Amino acid sequence: MAHDDACLDLSGMPFSTGSALSALHLLDPLLADISSYEINIDGADVGDIGFEALGRHLPPRLLSLEANFAGTHVSDEGFSEFARHLPQTLVHLEAGLNSTQVGDQGISAFAAYLPSSLKTLAVILYNTKVGDKGALALAEQAPASLQMLEVSVDKTKVSAEGLAATDRKSVV
Repeated sequence: MAHDDACLDLSGMPFSTGSALSALHLLDPLLADISSYEINIDGADVGDIGFEALGRHLPPRLLSLEANFAGTHVSDEGFSEFARHLPQTLVHLEAGLNSTQVGDQGISAFAAYLPSSLKTLAVILYNTKVGDKGALALAEQAPASLQMLEVSVDKTKVSAEGLAATDRKSVV
């Protein structure tokens, strides 16, 4: 039975335990035909291993992904591993990384893994470690198909010069 969309809400839960990670594979058959997926793990105890597992179990034919990772314990390494598994079918992606440990290295890796089919990208970097290098990498490595880029950089290390360098579509 095919479904159009699904939502995984683990906000505030201890996700890094072995039992939670091992259970993710149980969702694979249910998510196989999902085209729109929302992941909300706001404030959940998700470490880098959990992010790699979340990425590994993304629906394979996904067109739209909205991921709220605010307040999690993800670092550059975990976010890079998640991004490595982004389906190449994505056309719309929203990633909320507010109040995480993600910095320039994680955003640069994320940018490198963006699917070539992507048309819209919104990234919230509020209160992260991202600076000019990460913002510039995001703008420079964005796929040619990208029609809209929106990046929120409040309370980050991105300077006015960094914002000017990202002169691609919309940076706020």
